[in-house]
Amino acid sequence: MIGADGTVYTCQDKAYTAPGALGSLKDRRFREFWFSAENRDRLKRLDPARDCRHHCVADAKNRALDDYLSLDPDHAAFV
Repeated sequence: MIGADGTVYTCQDKAYTAPGALGSLKDRRFREFWFSAENRDRLKRLDPARDCRHHCVADAKNRALDDYLSLDPDHAAFV
């Protein structure tokens, strides 16, 4: 998620918090930031089991996607 402050955050629930900040888009394009070593290192250090010890607003959607993706491909078209 990109905040109005030009900072890229891990999710909308952690927006505008220091622990949720991945980096800034000041003076650079999103693509440059996204593929940067800075962002790659930050994403590697992100551990949801440690960093997201509260409700997740996307939990239900993530579980539904996980269920869908675990279906037998021959039956997925009927979902």
